[in-house]
Amino acid sequence: EKFSQDIMSAPNEVPPKYEMIKAIYEQPSALTRILEEEYPNIQRVANAIKGAKFFYFVGIGTSFHAARIGEHLFRSVAGQKAVSAWNSFDFVNGGDGVALTEQDCVIVLSHRGSKQFSAASLRLAQANKAISVLITGLQTKGDPADALLISTSQQEKSSAFTISHTSAIFVLQLLALELRTEKPQNYNQITEQLPRHIESVIYSTETSIKKIAKSLASHFTENKYSHLYLVGWGHGTWTAFEIALKIKETSFLICEGLQIEQYLHGPFCATSDKSVVVFIAPRGYGIQRTVDLIRTVKHVGAKTIVVSDENEKRFDGEISEDERILVPVLSEEEDSAHTAISFLVPLQLLTYYLAIELGTNPDLFRRDQSLYAAAQQHYKL
Repeated sequence: EKFSQDIMSAPNEVPPKYEMIKAIYEQPSALTRILEEEYPNIQRVANAIKGAKFFYFVGIGTSFHAARIGEHLFRSVAGQKAVSAWNSFDFVNGGDGVALTEQDCVIVLSHRGSKQFSAASLRLAQANKAISVLITGLQTKGDPADALLISTSQQEKSSAFTISHTSAIFVLQLLALELRTEKPQNYNQITEQLPRHIESVIYSTETSIKKIAKSLASHFTENKYSHLYLVGWGHGTWTAFEIALKIKETSFLICEGLQIEQYLHGPFCATSDKSVVVFIAPRGYGIQRTVDLIRTVKHVGAKTIVVSDENEKRFDGEISEDERILVPVLSEEEDSAHTAISFLVPLQLLTYYLAIELGTNPDLFRRDQSLYAAAQQHYKL
């Protein structure tokens, strides 16, 4: 099914101007393609790596955040304890003394497969005879050499990578589920429903997100707000890091992603009535702590926004309805393998609409501004 066509042809909607929102809308179709075309390959790769003694997840930028979610999924879903996520720059330059063997598996995540340090990570793995896996976009520009290749999505035209990130997380989810000894109840049915569910997430949250983005942009423009925090736990920590990165590269705001408890150990002291704190709060062990922090930051005058399960009642009375982004529930058996994506997509939408309200181009990584375009000559990605 071409879900993106359904969304982009909605009545009374102006055709999307920027590539970022087109990519967000196309995510349900990309997930469907993975299930229909890539899943047998994912099963083969899972079978090839299941005997590995240690799993390294390697990426840079947004792909590093995917690597951290991969680490989380392999621990929490696949039951693998010997896992570690690395920034590819550190991985290839010695970091903490990586000593690869042929019993290790190195999983490299890269949107296009062409970033120099991610490519070098593959070469390092292959030089040490470790099992190497490259998770990258279709028509990759990289050279996977002897790596096991899993394709994610079409190459993105926007520099604000969204669809490739979501697709990479879905691939990691499927790999983790394949490596799990006992499959969760109804996991096949739930997984097959995920693309349509993500479409419903877009439809059900977009209107409220537009309103939130408009209000935030107005306050930032008037200097009533000066900085923004995103706070989460578990896989939500890395969604917080990712969305903070995305807001910085699309809206150019001062924005920081933090683990929920880490926020209290320093960053809270910089919180004031000029701050916005976005809490990423799927069901789980961090809900009560989130309630504590909502009360804490409100006490010093900060603006709060909560992204939560639509059935979560513990925030009732703590925040107003216009401060909540309610994420539809896929299943009562839903676990972190699915919520990682369900809670990411609304925040991608928030990133996009915040940029639109602030009048910035979310696609260009500031290459449309001569100062920044000229500055980029000093480095190579």
